[in-house]
Amino acid sequence: MKNSKQNYKPKRIGYSHFGGNPWPDWRDPKSSFQTLWDSINGKTIPFSANPFVWVYEFKRIEKPEGWPL
Repeated sequence: MKNSKQNYKPKRIGYSHFGGNPWPDWRDPKSSFQTLWDSINGKTIPFSANPFVWVYEFKRIEKPEGWPL
């Protein structure tokens, strides 16, 4: 029997999902999340509806006179 190092043949390593890829945009986080969201909630609240967005506005003010810090 030959040395095991001599018998070693590298094998191909990669990613595969049999039966089709349920998240075709898995390389891009935003697109992946959008695909996942639509697979769960798409019929009632699709990702494109974007119902969970809030805007916070801030106004810079001067430090009040006598402020202890």
